[in-house]
Amino acid sequence: MDYGIKEDWDCGHPIAYRGEEPLANVDYPRYFAKIEELRHIYGGRIAIKAGLEFGMQMHTIPQYRALVEKYPLDFIILSVHQVEDQEFWTQDFQRNRSQQEYNERYYGEMFDLVKSCKDYSVLGHMDLIVRYDEKGVYPFEKIEEVVSEILKTVIADGKGIELNTSYRRYGLKDTTPSMDILKRYWQLGGEISCFGFV
Repeated sequence: MDYGIKEDWDCGHPIAYRGEEPLANVDYPRYFAKIEELRHIYGGRIAIKAGLEFGMQMHTIPQYRALVEKYPLDFIILSVHQVEDQEFWTQDFQRNRSQQEYNERYYGEMFDLVKSCKDYSVLGHMDLIVRYDEKGVYPFEKIEEVVSEILKTVIADGKGIELNTSYRRYGLKDTTPSMDILKRYWQLGGEISCFGFV
């Protein structure tokens, strides 16, 4: 779900498409109805949890809070997929910025989010920006301070981080987040982690 970029299916007007992909968030009524159906069928044998990935930005927090109040969620991944409603994979966010500027802005938004929003379970693919950085990997030493502050906040709030396996599919040389970030998380006392398979 990416408020600011995508709309809800019941937004009241036709959904825009990018190629064959609808620019729409999850169809919540259908999703939760399916969860309930599966719980009814398999509830005695397996635990079926409801979860969503929130591609959050500071200005979209109210929309996510309203969603959490409306629908019961067992698991939430807080991710940063875009900043200022500009996506990374299209290079819209990076365009007309230096590598330092877009990395500092990306991690700054993430830091503001973890300080402001506590309704999540894990912080997703923490250095996603690397996947779309045409200038190469930005040195960890230059983001080390803000990354450490983000991780301290995540840990203090009893949240975790996600190790996303997509780095293999994208041909990256390092994990997502990087081994430097993972090591710092563990050095700071982080204990909660999960795998994301995409």
